[in-house]
Amino acid sequence: MFGYGTAAPYSVKLAADKMIWLSQTADGAGIVVAATGLVPQRISTYAIETAIAKYSTISDAEAVVYSDQGHTFYCLTFPTANATWVYDLSTGLWHERGVWNTSTGSYGYWGPRSHAYAFGKHLVGNRTSGMICAMDTDFTTECDGELIRRLRIPPALWLAQGRRMFVSRFEVLLEPGLGTGSGQGADPQVMLRTSTDLKTWSNSMTATAGAQGAFNAQTYWTRLASSQRVWVPEITVTDPIPWRIVGAVIEGRNFQGNA
Repeated sequence: MFGYGTAAPYSVKLAADKMIWLSQTADGAGIVVAATGLVPQRISTYAIETAIAKYSTISDAEAVVYSDQGHTFYCLTFPTANATWVYDLSTGLWHERGVWNTSTGSYGYWGPRSHAYAFGKHLVGNRTSGMICAMDTDFTTECDGELIRRLRIPPALWLAQGRRMFVSRFEVLLEPGLGTGSGQGADPQVMLRTSTDLKTWSNSMTATAGAQGAFNAQTYWTRLASSQRVWVPEITVTDPIPWRIVGAVIEGRNFQGNA
């Protein structure tokens, strides 16, 4: 007997060879499942399900699916909760997506409500304005012309031995030298904040990503905060260049984990 219904009818989407939806069963709701044939499998993580469980309304959730550069994305937006979670079918990983609100200093849900691939472009219908916009990884602005604010937080580093961990150098691995010819982005900056308690963040520190043609530039920080428990970096970029961040390298002692 097939016991997986849905709490949100507009979350049901065909993505590649799978049908994906926000499920509801006789035991509860709020788990994202995917089915090939008649066998649903849970694809949401405990972290995603914990976030969904806190939303007052999930019945209005809507999904958009698109494929780009070898990746197929299932984008699940909760309008009332003002949040969007995205599942990458190619990697099996989730990430959060949103649009930065400069007046509130926070992210809101991701704008696209519908998608069509036509004329060699990914065309999306914006949820609030009704505008039809093209979507491309090389674009640096949102549908309304505001700069895209990108944020990445990797897994935490944990104390491995001793009574304190020390991070002496943190380098972000990215494609350098992509600065614009003039104006904002001529000297693109990467902003770093760190947390040693998973609750609060340090002041922002900046490092250059390399002006146009500076292909040997390195983006790094030294003499960073020590911790008796954890250490977490947060990377933010806003300059209008095609950001390509690959990973990071950390030097120090008494920690375990990978950024």
